[in-house]
Amino acid sequence: MNRKNTLFSGSHEAAHAAAIFFSLMGCCRENKVNPKLWMQDVLIRVQENEREKKNDYADLLPFNWKG
Repeated sequence: MNRKNTLFSGSHEAAHAAAIFFSLMGCCRENKVNPKLWMQDVLIRVQENEREKKNDYADLLPFNWKG
């Protein structure tokens, strides 16, 4: 899926970002995690971590996530 979608990304940076996004969505699928719920929760938690100056994001990965 990713190969065709990154072909017209516009730049190498955009293609790299798309590859990361599709990898995370694939990881959600493999771990039977709802990608929409996961993304909503992770975006909120990342903001909280930034405010608290935390740099540990391992718990936010789909295979560690507990929603």
